[in-house]
Amino acid sequence: MLKSGAPAWIPDVIADTNFPRNRLVRNLGLRAGFACPILVGKEVAGVLEFFHTERLEPDEAILMVMNQVGVLLGRVVERRRAEQTLTSLAMGIAAKNGRDFFASLVTHLASSAKADYALIGELKEGRDAVHTLAVCAGREIVPNFDYPLDGTPCEQVTNKNFCSYPEGVQERVPKDKILVDMKVQTYVGTPLFDSTGKVLGLLVAMWRRRPANMRVAESMAQIFAVRAAAELERKQTQETAQTLAEVPRANPHPVMEFAADGTLRFSNPAAHLLARSLGTQDVRSILPKDTAGIVSKCLISGQAGLVVDKPADDRTIIWSFIPIVKNSTVFAHAFELTLFLDLHDELREMGFVVDRTKRRNRPARSRHGPTARGPKEPVH
Repeated sequence: MLKSGAPAWIPDVIADTNFPRNRLVRNLGLRAGFACPILVGKEVAGVLEFFHTERLEPDEAILMVMNQVGVLLGRVVERRRAEQTLTSLAMGIAAKNGRDFFASLVTHLASSAKADYALIGELKEGRDAVHTLAVCAGREIVPNFDYPLDGTPCEQVTNKNFCSYPEGVQERVPKDKILVDMKVQTYVGTPLFDSTGKVLGLLVAMWRRRPANMRVAESMAQIFAVRAAAELERKQTQETAQTLAEVPRANPHPVMEFAADGTLRFSNPAAHLLARSLGTQDVRSILPKDTAGIVSKCLISGQAGLVVDKPADDRTIIWSFIPIVKNSTVFAHAFELTLFLDLHDELREMGFVVDRTKRRNRPARSRHGPTARGPKEPVH
């Protein structure tokens, strides 16, 4: 009955050698037995069984009534499942941001969709492979891994296509050996888009046996994907911001960051080193005059500004002000010319550098002789 989904009637369970609980019903003194399935769609969610102490022949009227009872119980089970699914769905998409978010999401997806596997993957730099951010197998989180996209159903997903294989996915994608190893028959994958429409990664749910309601499974994957995409975009934006923030810190030259009103937000170690070399602990005191005005002008014009400053008689510093208009921020990079100018003077005194001023005062040479004053004298 579990396979057929049809009611069953056994006039005498004791006489039926195939009855699985023959010994139990004999001890209880039971004889006739009939059962009807509890159906949720086409799935047999359970069985309703009845027994009688006497042998009874099948009664079609009783079977019809009990079949209707099974249908009504199936609707109750279906409603209960829907409530549990909505609860799991709400928990999954409302999880906190952070490192454990993706693990929580795939766990709730697998539970809600009754999937054997669920994963969230991020496209690697070459966009030809995926690095998983969370993988749920058998309702447990397993270690992440990388896998190439070529010859997998995920390849279609990363091309901005929602992908669903209700059954026979191994035959449809024979190159994907992972599906064979995991004995996957049903596959649902959806791309994860950022706010500009770019594919950042993918969300996948897989089953060893086709789920009872394929449409619900597909809808769940798409709902969870919206929340996963938002978190993945937030993650990548944060990582980019952290990387950019480390660039000024690692720069060997002084770097400062200013707000739109000229307020100093950040100064790297090299800026403090320059300040100390000029006899001060306050990096703001080494800035060019009217730095706030320079910052404002750069943001309004969108153009970089260049200032040559001499904070001391023997020191020359070039300041480059670079505006980031979108963020209302200006970065100032300082480069000290002092050592370069000193080296230039030394090389000029040693004759390695031509003094262009003196060269302009020298008499012009003729292409036809040593000077332009007259014809070349004859050689005796």
